[in-house]
Amino acid sequence: MNNGLPAPWVIEAAIEAQSATDTQRLARALAQLASEDPTFAYAHDGAPAAFIVMATDESKLGAHLAALRRALGSDLRAGTPQIRYREALARAVDVDYTHKKFTGGSGEFARVRLRIEPGEPGAGSVFRSEVVGGVVPDRFIGGVEQGVRRVCESGLLAGFPIDAAVALHDGAFHEIDSSWTAFEIAGRSAMREGASQAGVKLLEPIMDVAVWVPPELASAVIADMYKRGVRVEDGDSLLDALAIGAQTVSDAILIVADAPLARLLGYPEVLRAISGGRATCAMSFGRYAEVQRNDGPDDFAPAIGMRA
Repeated sequence: MNNGLPAPWVIEAAIEAQSATDTQRLARALAQLASEDPTFAYAHDGAPAAFIVMATDESKLGAHLAALRRALGSDLRAGTPQIRYREALARAVDVDYTHKKFTGGSGEFARVRLRIEPGEPGAGSVFRSEVVGGVVPDRFIGGVEQGVRRVCESGLLAGFPIDAAVALHDGAFHEIDSSWTAFEIAGRSAMREGASQAGVKLLEPIMDVAVWVPPELASAVIADMYKRGVRVEDGDSLLDALAIGAQTVSDAILIVADAPLARLLGYPEVLRAISGGRATCAMSFGRYAEVQRNDGPDDFAPAIGMRA
């Protein structure tokens, strides 16, 4: 279950326009699609013509790319779809970090104490201040928050966002040597140190899968699922029923399963080939789970812009 959170964007691809004119048209098309469809999001990817597009499942990503190509009316370069993993903390820690630098003239000083806890998977970083008595003045708290968020957004293990709940609950400042920048550095360094102490693990999206298939093809479909390592709900019982010729009440059997998205990329096409186009499937995000090293490729890098 998704614990009430919106369905996350679990897959992404890098896209790139071919010219400056196409880039402007693409930017308008991206903004319009994002405003119309909550299953779609996009972000800039450094270069002016490069973007990352994100969707809630592989089929929607394909549909979004097709819509962008139609809107652009010209070629659109798209990279290979990549899974959007998450990073998570293994345990809670308390970090006391002091940033100080004195090289003549005014120096730099900031002390922060952060309580860093695992966050809700998929929720991103949540920051709050619990300081009392002005031990960290309000004008510096934003610097601590920015430092924390920058680490959480860029990740530490594989470049994916860290889901964490972070509270600033104590600290210290100097009337002359403290600054917003000094506290930003302290927040960033404390978050990195705390995440390292807590331990960081990689999470992957687990998809809920429903397949409707004619009874005579169900065994072949389930066997293929087992080969892929897909967990089929009551799969053995269903196979036993099919083996003794159990009748269904409709012209299709519903197979319910779940699996890491890494094992399901391209599955609709595979299912179409197995069933001769007679079976259909639907997928939706179910939950996040820690990556098992046999779940997917060794390279868990996020999508990046195309290379020549």
